[in-house]
Amino acid sequence: MDKNKLEFYTRKYFSKDLPVLYKLKCGYELKIYPILVKEWDLFEECFDIMLIDKDSINNAEIISMSYLEFLKEIRFNIKEVIEGTNVIFGENELNKFKQLFSICMKEDYVNIENIDNRCDVIMGGVNKNKDIILKATITNKEFKEISDIIMFQNIRNYDDRKLDPEVQKIYNDYISLKQRDIHQPSIEEQINYFIGITGMDISKIEEMTYRRFDGVFDSMVSRDEYFATKMIETSEKFKCDKTSINYLYQKKKDKYDGFVQDSKVLEDKINGINNN
Repeated sequence: MDKNKLEFYTRKYFSKDLPVLYKLKCGYELKIYPILVKEWDLFEECFDIMLIDKDSINNAEIISMSYLEFLKEIRFNIKEVIEGTNVIFGENELNKFKQLFSICMKEDYVNIENIDNRCDVIMGGVNKNKDIILKATITNKEFKEISDIIMFQNIRNYDDRKLDPEVQKIYNDYISLKQRDIHQPSIEEQINYFIGITGMDISKIEEMTYRRFDGVFDSMVSRDEYFATKMIETSEKFKCDKTSINYLYQKKKDKYDGFVQDSKVLEDKINGINNN
């Protein structure tokens, strides 16, 4: 997402837990809601439907397709049964797509249809007779923009920059090695920690946006780390060569910091592939 556009969305919507207002080409104003803590599990199950790198598939026909056409004609039509279940893969992918719109846009009916030789998302409501009342259509370009909004809206540290596949694999291996002995707390463990510090009732936590909850949780952990470090610094038993800075004033690091020695080389690799 463009940096200026991201700053606008963050300032006007994300930072205030407000739904993003997105005007579609068809004239309908879509509301994109931030997910709540109680919805995180459902969101985690389905958001990957927006992130498939279809252009990495070694098939010229698939590469030439729009993303929505790829979902409708290929992804949703895979007939294999998911191992260990009786669920058909393609049907599960379609359900993910519908679940995403239900959680993030509160829309009753959504599907991908071929309209004028192109695939668009259609949205509608269901009346008393269970008939579908068409409300809006979403183009492929709009769907990609909406997908970006959803990811940045709900995952604070989301990064949509792309690396060269070879460099990405090296980076993934680097992160795996770096975090080999680090336990990533589950949502239950995060909630328990949150309750332990704040005493807040779980019913209130569940109604928080996940972005807000994650931000407060991260601040709590950073605060505890800061005070623990300060105690060590003031102790005569330990020698500290540098003074810790309050977490609120620490400069935010780029996710790729420390990955390579020459940051300019990495920046050129990132910019090169994202500007193609």
